Amino acid sequence: MSNEKKYWLAFSAIEGMVPSAFYKLQKYFTDLKNAWTAEKNDLLKSGLSEKLTEKIIHQRLRLDPSEIVYQLQQDGIKTVFISDQHYPILLKEIYNPPPILYYRGKLMNIDTVLAIVGTRKPSSFGTRITHDLVSQIAQKQVVIASGLAYGIDSLAHQATLEVNGCTWAVLGSGLNNIYPSANRKLAQNIIESGGAIISEYPPNMQPLRQNFPARNRLISGLARGTLVIEAPRRSGALITAYFALEQNREIFAVPNDVYQINAKGTNNLIKKGARVVTSVDDVLELFSIDGHVTTRSESILPDNQEEEAIINSLESGPQTVDQIIEKCKLDISTINSSLSLMEIAGKIKQIEPQTYILNQ
Repeated sequence: MSNEKKYWLAFSAIEGMVPSAFYKLQKYFTDLKNAWTAEKNDLLKSGLSEKLTEKIIHQRLRLDPSEIVYQLQQDGIKTVFISDQHYPILLKEIYNPPPILYYRGKLMNIDTVLAIVGTRKPSSFGTRITHDLVSQIAQKQVVIASGLAYGIDSLAHQATLEVNGCTWAVLGSGLNNIYPSANRKLAQNIIESGGAIISEYPPNMQPLRQNFPARNRLISGLARGTLVIEAPRRSGALITAYFALEQNREIFAVPNDVYQINAKGTNNLIKKGARVVTSVDDVLELFSIDGHVTTRSESILPDNQEEEAIINSLESGPQTVDQIIEKCKLDISTINSSLSLMEIAGKIKQIEPQTYILNQ
């Protein structure tokens, strides 16, 4: 590690050092080693606020740049700087990208990355959709990025690991403070499976509430597109989607029952122009990848009685939704939910609006 990079790490340990502050210092001082020993007036001239300048002056007295490097090595934490060739290429394109990423595992400079986000309290529909979509996408060598939170995030990481795919978990805390703590084992599995846990925060940073919106911009910034699987009207997943929009990245959403609270956010994204996802191909199109990953014999096995009834109704040929409802004697909400899941799983396909056949 170069001598100057030690001072980037030291500044990162200062409370309140946001990316814009780094870039102001770099522009004014050129070398952050000079900034580390600068007088108050010079720090202010660089464009820093009075409050942050005071923090730097007081906190740098107890920080040793060389000791910070040593402690990172002891903790098994790697770093990548924005000036490094292996800094993630898509993240470098966003507004005020993090000057440093801390990570454990393997972080690659690739652009075949998809962000998956959603509610912390998914329905059975959201759970199945996440598993079906993510497991198919991850088998196509697309890296799955998410936030290690409860719910959709954890399900996305787990579904990726089940098919030996690669997944990145982006934290709103330091790497020594995995949050939520119940997901420590999942984080370790991600590392051991060739993925990475990533943070822009120094290792001992606590999971402060204000960190998570900034974390969300990293999740979307690392990826070509963001898929929102299930989200209520007020959801952190929607913040990630809005960051993706600002970053000129694709936004995908899974449609759901209009009466479901967890569908309010995703359905609203679709109204505003998000790309509708009814099959894995809708997402893989972004990466110019063919989505067929399961055999036909596998694809038409029912997962429950509702699917078995639908498959039986389609064995005679194409059927409209109304015909399926009449044959199966099930309510429209159950039928629509099952049809969506089965289409995503590749068991059926829609040959024209509201008309389905078996995918065989």
